[in-house]
Amino acid sequence: MKIRNQFIITIISFAVMLLIINLSIFYTNQRAAELANQQDVAGNIQNDVGDLSHISNYYFLHQDSSTLANWNESIATIYGNLTELNMQDSQQDIVIGVIREDIQQVDNAFSNTASFLQMAPRNQSVRILPEFQLVWGKLTDKTQQLSSDSAQLSQLLRSQTDQAHQSNLFLIVVLLIVFGLYFFVNYFITFRGTLKSISKLQAGTRIIGSGDLDYSVKTNKNDEIGELSDSFNQMAINLKNLTAKLKDQERLAAIGQTAGMVGHDLRNPLQAISGEVYLAKKEIQLLPESQLKTNMQESVDAIEEQITYMEKIVSDLQAFVRPVQVQKQVFNVKQFIVERLAETHVPSNVKTEIQVEEDLALNADPQLMKRVLINLITNSIQAMPKGGELNIRAQINDAAKVKILVEDTGIGIPEEVKPKLFAPLFTTKSKGQGFGLAVCKRVIEAQGGTITFESEVGKGAKFTIELPWKSS
Repeated sequence: MKIRNQFIITIISFAVMLLIINLSIFYTNQRAAELANQQDVAGNIQNDVGDLSHISNYYFLHQDSSTLANWNESIATIYGNLTELNMQDSQQDIVIGVIREDIQQVDNAFSNTASFLQMAPRNQSVRILPEFQLVWGKLTDKTQQLSSDSAQLSQLLRSQTDQAHQSNLFLIVVLLIVFGLYFFVNYFITFRGTLKSISKLQAGTRIIGSGDLDYSVKTNKNDEIGELSDSFNQMAINLKNLTAKLKDQERLAAIGQTAGMVGHDLRNPLQAISGEVYLAKKEIQLLPESQLKTNMQESVDAIEEQITYMEKIVSDLQAFVRPVQVQKQVFNVKQFIVERLAETHVPSNVKTEIQVEEDLALNADPQLMKRVLINLITNSIQAMPKGGELNIRAQINDAAKVKILVEDTGIGIPEEVKPKLFAPLFTTKSKGQGFGLAVCKRVIEAQGGTITFESEVGKGAKFTIELPWKSS
């Protein structure tokens, strides 16, 4: 997984956890504050219940009518405080319901007590009367029960408040733990793995920097470090190829200088020898027929053949070192191929076939194409020492390019030779300098075309030239 994705997932996961924890802390704070307010209300209820005992005692002693108003006011205050309580669980609901019943019973007991005292004779102590003791005892019991239940309500709210504070403290601790866990996970999963991979990459950099271009940084990661390692390995491969190419260019530059000098120094002597051979042939023709004349003619023909071969070597050398000058013109492809076959010695055991449309034209350099086509035809003939078939075709393909194919049924090209076939100074022939196909590739590419081949040992080879049809 990408480091960026790991980091994003980690941030999102911990952000969600932090949001949940913070919302929980906010909720518990709100709940604790609400319970604290309810606890104050419960305390007020407990105080008001205590006041009821004082009011009932005072009324017993004085039977003051204003005391009744105080009693009713206290009862109303208790009811009002009960209304302010926010009942959010069943336990509170039950206790508050019991208190309401207690208040009702206390109020009824006080009303009965007040009615008894109002009806009792003034000249007699009511304290000793059994009827009063029964009424007063009931009032006292109900008041004590109310006081006990209100105290239970206060205790319940106090316990819930303490529990809310504890939950809040626990969530704060969890929040701190989550923060610590976040940094721990980031270090051991993201940063530690990343730093370890970077260390391996640095070690690989030092090895490749020391000159070992065959070394590759090994990684099994699919993250940015893995991509960087792959890019680094590709850079090392490109650097190795570039180094090899520079060495080849240096070698080819040296070859080019030598070839230029050799070609220049050989051209004049070859022309002089060719002239002398021509004169010798004329003189031999004047001799009377004899075995000596026949032998001399064969020797002169052999010398002339070798001169032609040497001139081809010099031409290939000079063509390879000189810049390619392209001078295009439109010519008929079929006529051009027929003329090239006519210029080339085709053995009688080689059957040739041309498949080209009569009006197919090509805009290219005819001199350069002549060199390429003769070279390919010659190679095909040499690849069929025991005879075979030579097929030359030309057509326009779907990419609006003229495709010229030279196909033979010769010995084919071995697999180990194929990668080097167009390389200069590489040849599989006993004679030759290995410039022929290299020159062909160079002049075809100079005209914006390509040259490729297909071959199978024992089944022949097919060279394909593609050139722009309407190039200018």
